[in-house]
Formats: sequence, C-alpha cells, structure tokens
Amino acid sequence: MDVCRHWRIDLDPDRPGYKHIIMRPRSGGGLTHAAAELYCMYGKIQSAWARDNDNFAWRITVPTNTTATVYVPANDLSRVTESGHPVDNSEGVTFLRMEAGCAVFALQPGAYTFSSVIKQEVVQK
Repeated sequence: MDVCRHWRIDLDPDRPGYKHIIMRPRSGGGLTHAAAELYCMYGKIQSAWARDNDNFAWRITVPTNTTATVYVPANDLSRVTESGHPVDNSEGVTFLRMEAGCAVFALQPGAYTFSSVIKQEVVQK
C-alpha cells in the first residue's frame, strides 16, 4: 500500500519554504490512521489523524510564522468541531469552502484538534 498517497503535507508553490502549508489527509484502502512530523525552518509541523467508522479526528500543529490550508473530511460543515467547539468559534480558524467531501480551512500558527462525522454512502445493488 502506498501510504504516502494517504498523507500529505505539501508546500504551497506560491509561498515556498513551508511559509504556507497545505494538508490533505486521505483515508481508505484499509488505512485508518496516519501520523507525520516535518521540521522546517519555522519549527515542527505535526499531523496525526484517525478514522473510526464515520468519525474522523485530526491533530495539527502549524509552526510560528507560517499558515496552513487544511482539508478536513466532512459532508456537512455543521458536523465539524475544533477542540470540541463549533469551528466558527475557534480562534485562528477561518472557513474557506466545501470542496470534494472536505471542509477547507485557513489556519494561523497554533495547535488544533478537528473532529468530524463522515457519513458513509450506502450503495444499493
């Protein structure tokens, strides 16, 4: 299994050197969790996610002097929380859009814990 395709900490080509980070977790294919850290010139970037049935949890650290765009798997923004609170009440978190089964957020430096509910689609035969 190609674990790298399930875990992404990417550079933003418009802001090189990890000044802006793009994170996209990808579960599936039997993979239920992943964790990674990367040291850049601004500090340690951390990410650890886990999926249990319809529940998704993701811990993220964005180092000082950087920002991030993160893609939280979610079918509905109202089912996404950060540190147990609605995302619209979370400091440093700005909702950008819903895209391809994800709620996309801009993050300021800091530590975040996202949770979401991902409803599995039932395929009729």
